[in-house]
Amino acid sequence: MKKLSILFLAVAFFGLNQAFAQQPADDTKEAAPAVAAVEMAVNSNQSETEVAIADLPEAVQTTLKSDAYEGWTASKAMHIKKDDGAEYYKIIMTRGTEETKLKLTADGKVLPKVDPKG
Repeated sequence: MKKLSILFLAVAFFGLNQAFAQQPADDTKEAAPAVAAVEMAVNSNQSETEVAIADLPEAVQTTLKSDAYEGWTASKAMHIKKDDGAEYYKIIMTRGTEETKLKLTADGKVLPKVDPKG
């Protein structure tokens, strides 16, 4: 009878441990898909692909090396394709602690910045 009681307690102990071990430690992992879905919905009219600076079209690289951007360094580049067919490169430029973003067409022309207020 004593062996049966010990066996029962051991099975109950390990069974409870398995039941509690399957619960997630925190709820942040469950919230992540909702955030990703919102980001996809906001950007659903365009696709972004990261591009290595060295792989940018020659005309874009020429523009970035021009006197207008002397002292600036291209730190990140994204190729943007919009659903309406428009394509451009979004380049993040840095100079010390300053940062600016450029939009360039494949032939190196700088697109004007759009003012969100008007």
